[in-house]
Amino acid sequence: MKYAVFTFSFEGGPIAAKLQDEGCEVILAVVEDRKDLAVKGEKVKPEDPEEKKRRLSIYDGIVPKMSAKEAVARLLKDPNPEDWFVFFDMNYLFKYAEMLKGKGFKGNFPLEEDRVLEEDRDKAKDFVKKNYPDLKVAEVHEFKTVDEAVKFLEGTQDAWVAKGFDADAKTVCPDRDDPELAREQIISALYKYREAYEKGGFILEKKIPDVKELTPEIHFYDGVPLFTTLDIELKPLGAGNTGIMTGCAADLVFQTDLDAPINGMAFPKAVYDMAKKHEGWFIWDASLLFDPSTDEAYFGEFCANRCGWNALITEASLVPSLKDFFGKIALKENPLGSVEDMAASVRVFSFDDSNHPREGINVVVQDPQNIWLMDVKEEDDKLETTGYTWDAAIVTGQGSDPKSAAKDAYTNLDSLSIEGSYVRPLHDYLSVAYGGSIINRYRYGLKQNLY
Repeated sequence: MKYAVFTFSFEGGPIAAKLQDEGCEVILAVVEDRKDLAVKGEKVKPEDPEEKKRRLSIYDGIVPKMSAKEAVARLLKDPNPEDWFVFFDMNYLFKYAEMLKGKGFKGNFPLEEDRVLEEDRDKAKDFVKKNYPDLKVAEVHEFKTVDEAVKFLEGTQDAWVAKGFDADAKTVCPDRDDPELAREQIISALYKYREAYEKGGFILEKKIPDVKELTPEIHFYDGVPLFTTLDIELKPLGAGNTGIMTGCAADLVFQTDLDAPINGMAFPKAVYDMAKKHEGWFIWDASLLFDPSTDEAYFGEFCANRCGWNALITEASLVPSLKDFFGKIALKENPLGSVEDMAASVRVFSFDDSNHPREGINVVVQDPQNIWLMDVKEEDDKLETTGYTWDAAIVTGQGSDPKSAAKDAYTNLDSLSIEGSYVRPLHDYLSVAYGGSIINRYRYGLKQNLY
């Protein structure tokens, strides 16, 4: 099978590189201009020229690249579309997916409605209220200006999480449950990132004290359910869930039974109905926020028909070959089979003292099996960072339980050298000293017989 990986900011780059290493023919189809992602009537801020240059240099010299438009034209001319697996790493690529849907290609084909369910929180919450009988929706207030939000915060006795609608607006979750301390953290963040929050508006969502977040994921192909997994993720940069939010700093992923109680909560009939309307591979997850004081479950967010990061890479590492992982999905088979092992991952960050991504830092890989490079290019036969993003690499490991899987991932870190890089430490991964740790959340799910 041949592969075309479509991307804008190269989340799917590690997938393309790994498939190529396994001997597959791969093209990396890159959206060159941000405006090509815009929907009708949407105004898109042009990319900073230097930032765009760095973005487009990712994977130079590593995987053959072409523009997404050129890739679509090439694929449509191929007389044997069934030989290709097309992979869209984000649901905002739906316009390109629509060009290839129904043409005989294997793969995933996100729709515009998938993107809307992730981005439009009001529609997502309405969807939950209508279709998710086992989930509650947390109290939310929407604001256009920081001053309005600060006035609201000064009159409340609860803790709140800030979530912006614009892509540049950070999600900020206070690391203290005490309402006064949490309020000061959120107010500080709102003032610091005022421009980003006010650009698209934002919400304040009531924070659940000592919340236990668990994220079930289900995979379908042509509407046929294949397998389910559970992802437990550490998002903040620093140990103890402190610092700014990242895409994912570390996680634990393992296969669950399709009929596990948590899957019944996360995947009601409406999800199965949606899957039947999607061609090919359809991925759905829903983060569930459990209040340990009542054991009630609240809706967090959807990642509608796109793969979570690091989750896809972490779960795929449970299979010896990535091409077998995708190949079995295309055959409507469970690629994880009877695997009972767990997988862990840790993300490697590279930034300078001013919190800017570092350019030109040498990257050395000894054993590539569990190394998934991200912000890299090849220059003069050497790998180095491009300076586009903090995210330098993901490192995976496997084991029979969370502890052994984590230890394996951190052992595999020894095969990667990026001078001055940062990871959340192993002792933090295995910690039980704070409620939101991976181990505490895993144990909570076991105690509640969720899986």
